[in-house]
Amino acid sequence: GGERYFLAHRDATYEPGTRIEFERIVQVKDAKVVVVSPKEKLTGTTRSTQTLKLLIDLLSEREVRVLVEKDREEGTQNIGRKFNPLRQRIGLLEGRTVLFTLKEGEWTPDLDQQEIKGGASMIRFVRGILGRQSDAVLYGLDPLAVGESWTADPRYLLSLGGQKDRATGSGSMQLEFRGVEKNDGTDCAILVGRVNMTS
Repeated sequence: GGERYFLAHRDATYEPGTRIEFERIVQVKDAKVVVVSPKEKLTGTTRSTQTLKLLIDLLSEREVRVLVEKDREEGTQNIGRKFNPLRQRIGLLEGRTVLFTLKEGEWTPDLDQQEIKGGASMIRFVRGILGRQSDAVLYGLDPLAVGESWTADPRYLLSLGGQKDRATGSGSMQLEFRGVEKNDGTDCAILVGRVNMTS
């Protein structure tokens, strides 16, 4: 019944020489806020944008170079009669290049303790990307034909708050395999999905 494709493999790894461009943008638009104090109760809204952009180069099976192109958050709050721009946060490692080495099964950054603490979110994302932890969960290990759709568990996605092998929250993701497209000579799957989750 037509050509079928494997979208994921168990224990898959990236080949040395691979370059991964990763960008995560999370926007909160006019979320409701309630502030309660002994004197009053105020309501309002908040909006923010978080951006993390990484360029990851696999130098060898045990060494990876990561350029932190962007790591920041900015936003505003409107509570009661007050309008407050939120302080812009720029990540400690934005603009830096960090070398990761595989030591005892974990990708370890060449950073001091203060930098590790300040770059914890970025480090978690890099480890998750290199570990390819969500591939098999989202795409399954059986071959799929173009046009097939399925339900996956999005709670393992790093971009939605998942950590290592531990799922968080609840929800579901409906995915459809729309086709295959060449990108720099590599076959890439075109997937379209809708996610509904609480995290």
